Amino acid sequence: MRKIAMVCAMLCGIMSAAEYATEVKNLYVDSQGSKVVGKLLPTTQVQILKKENGKVLLAVEGYAEAGSDLAVYFAPGKRILSVGLTKDSGIALQKISSTQANGKTYDKVKMQAWSEEGALSADINGLMAQAKDMYEQNCSMCHGLHSVKEYTANQWPSMFKSMAGRTAIDKKDYQLVIEYLQKNAKDMK
Repeated sequence: MRKIAMVCAMLCGIMSAAEYATEVKNLYVDSQGSKVVGKLLPTTQVQILKKENGKVLLAVEGYAEAGSDLAVYFAPGKRILSVGLTKDSGIALQKISSTQANGKTYDKVKMQAWSEEGALSADINGLMAQAKDMYEQNCSMCHGLHSVKEYTANQWPSMFKSMAGRTAIDKKDYQLVIEYLQKNAKDMK
């Protein structure tokens, strides 16, 4: 009996450890679903709640503009997207609390959705180092490297996208680099 309890405790610890998306991942309403109802963006922290049919049930917390259930952001008032959902996704955002930022109300929310197994890592520092390396190696070839603190979190996506096509950064990695730049921007702590 003691061994069963230890194994259960170990499995529960493994299943609830923080993980981070390493790439853009499709989201589904259930483990059988094939209809994509949203996207999980790189560096978003998730908890794995369950594994079933080659998919994982993920829990995500973040901020949504009050009255909107289409986007979950990393921080209130910052357009650092963690999850984007389709109009009728069927994914419920559960309100935890509310806060004000930039003259708007943001709800701290939690949600659950299914995604394919894989493309998750417990090593957020390694993931950010990878993004930093891509940025530094590719974004200083034509001009001096912009400090990550040069722009705000909301300015970085358009700045990066305007130049990204001139770099060797693979399109699948664009969002990872953008997340790195936004989370290290001058208006982020």
